[in-house]
Amino acid sequence: MKNAYNYNNLESDFPRRKFRSDEEEIIYNIERVKDALEMAYAQFNWATEPHMVDSTIYEVNANLLKYEYLLQQAKALGIISNTVEYRCNKDR
Repeated sequence: MKNAYNYNNLESDFPRRKFRSDEEEIIYNIERVKDALEMAYAQFNWATEPHMVDSTIYEVNANLLKYEYLLQQAKALGIISNTVEYRCNKDR
């Protein structure tokens, strides 16, 4: 898939994952970015130093933009998935 944000580049120590379809790849990347977003929120909750707080805010915002982009790609392709569920709390 050309248009989707590809997280396979981040896994240099692991074999590249093969996808059967663009739909499968986008769903996989949505799940990955949701996990990264949850980790960024957790880091923010534990950050005590001002620079770490700033860093985690940037990380959260970057992951939110990636998530939004992937959802737009999924919508453009007409992807509907029962396996994707947003797990982050909305009150953060």
